[in-house]
Amino acid sequence: MAVLRKSEIKKLKPEEIDKKIKELRIEILTLKAKIAAGGSIEDAGKLKPLRRTIARLQTYQRLQQLEAASRESSLKSRRKRTKEGLRIETVT
Repeated sequence: MAVLRKSEIKKLKPEEIDKKIKELRIEILTLKAKIAAGGSIEDAGKLKPLRRTIARLQTYQRLQQLEAASRESSLKSRRKRTKEGLRIETVT
């Protein structure tokens, strides 16, 4: 699995992000299992980039969740100016 860059991650759909995270975690587990069994892996420096890629994917996934929640809450509430000041009305 190649390391995904920010520009590549932005193009992914939420379902694809979940799938990539699962694939990368499985790859990390298999590498760790090989090391624990006493075997050698081809590229010893492969774990760190994989962990960082997972972190990038999770960060972008969280940003998408926050944006969706923000859009949803902005639709539910409406600000209204009154003589007393700013009042927020909840629209259901």
